[in-house]
Amino acid sequence: MCSLGISSFCMQLAATIVITVMNNVLVKYGAASQYGSEIPMTTLGITMKVNQIITGIVIGIAVGSQPIIGYNCGAGKLDRAKKTYFLAAGCSTLVMAVGTVMFQLFPEQIIGIFGSESALYQEFAVKSLKIFLLLILLNGFQLCTGIFFQAMGKSVQATLISLSR
Repeated sequence: MCSLGISSFCMQLAATIVITVMNNVLVKYGAASQYGSEIPMTTLGITMKVNQIITGIVIGIAVGSQPIIGYNCGAGKLDRAKKTYFLAAGCSTLVMAVGTVMFQLFPEQIIGIFGSESALYQEFAVKSLKIFLLLILLNGFQLCTGIFFQAMGKSVQATLISLSR
């Protein structure tokens, strides 16, 4: 359990470190910008929530495929395990592709769900959403691949894939 769970642990630890560093950088350099320190922190919070919503869908698909992959791998039916992986990765990538298009074409509307503030707030929020979520298209494939290696009992590969995010 520990060897297979290490990839999830490493991913959560890395995410915590990245968010901590990002918050500190935003406060420090945001205060020196025209946006101040509050606008970057607030808009990053919105961006992170939007990211969590779409990533949650993909995690659900990936984790839902894990027992099927593990069972078929254990039964020696690697072709079925791979088929399940490709189906999950394809569905996840499709979800992220739709998300990428939405985030790039309709950032104002998405930000508007969380409320509207000044023009500076809106400007930074749109930049934050578009830039931060630009490459989430890759997350669908990446999350499913990490879960696939976990289900196959390959903890080192699962950890490396998880940390690549």
